[in-house]
Amino acid sequence: DPFSLIGSWAVYSPSRGWTTKPNITNEMAFQNKVLNTNSKGIRGKIEYSYEKNPNKTRILILGDSFTFGSNVSDTETYPYYLQQMLPNTEIIHLVVAGYGHDPILVHLLEEGLKYHPDIILLGVGPWDKIRNLYEFFQASKPKFSWDRDQLVLCNFPVPSPQWFLEHEFLRSKFFDLIEVLRFEFLSKVGVVDQEANIITNHVLDKIVYTARKNNAEIIFVPLGHLFTGMKSFPAIKRSFDAWKNKGVSYIFIKPFPASEREEGFFPGGHFKPFVYEGIAQGIKEYLLNKNLIKKSGN
Repeated sequence: DPFSLIGSWAVYSPSRGWTTKPNITNEMAFQNKVLNTNSKGIRGKIEYSYEKNPNKTRILILGDSFTFGSNVSDTETYPYYLQQMLPNTEIIHLVVAGYGHDPILVHLLEEGLKYHPDIILLGVGPWDKIRNLYEFFQASKPKFSWDRDQLVLCNFPVPSPQWFLEHEFLRSKFFDLIEVLRFEFLSKVGVVDQEANIITNHVLDKIVYTARKNNAEIIFVPLGHLFTGMKSFPAIKRSFDAWKNKGVSYIFIKPFPASEREEGFFPGGHFKPFVYEGIAQGIKEYLLNKNLIKKSGN
């Protein structure tokens, strides 16, 4: 399986590298958790019309595997919990596990905007930015470069797994080794982190611009501090205050006490259901406090 590192639910996408298979019915994934997708590959069983209900606030959720809900069932993700907490909204869980910001941007442009969201929530973690440097992360993917003051989409269309299998014998393992050693050296001297910050900021800028151009409120949902607790909050606050200065809101989810935090993760690092429920509660409180949710609806 060419997508064995991502999951049995993945299928090749020429624009994003991979995406979630449509029409999955009660698949046992993530060690006996339940996975469903609708006809568009959106997680869950609900079908969504591109035309939105004017009486409900439509919220589009984007992110990586933590927002997708790797290791939990459909009914244990924070988008699902948020939908139960906010019945006057329509939550569209447009998330694919393993994505960095580059395929997220492509996904938003080619599919997400069709739903005309009122609010876009983007789940982000410090682990995402390094993915934006790669043309291959678990599988081949698109990436952006910054050239002449503009984003340039590279590795597009994304080569298929079959193409890689057919051309593998032509690849020099020596040059692969040289590239790995080069990357390790640049990482140690800080060049990789600096480059990742630059390209990530430009890609996130484009996501913000795209949301605003389409009349959607864009809100970041940082998740990294849920691993480390309040000790990492000052650094996270500095990072996201830079976005706040650009007018971009972010939702700070209060970390769990250390005793609960230690129990909040599956082996391999993804969240357990009670953590997702806490994330949903924090998002709900923020949206209501900011009066971003319609007060009436069907």
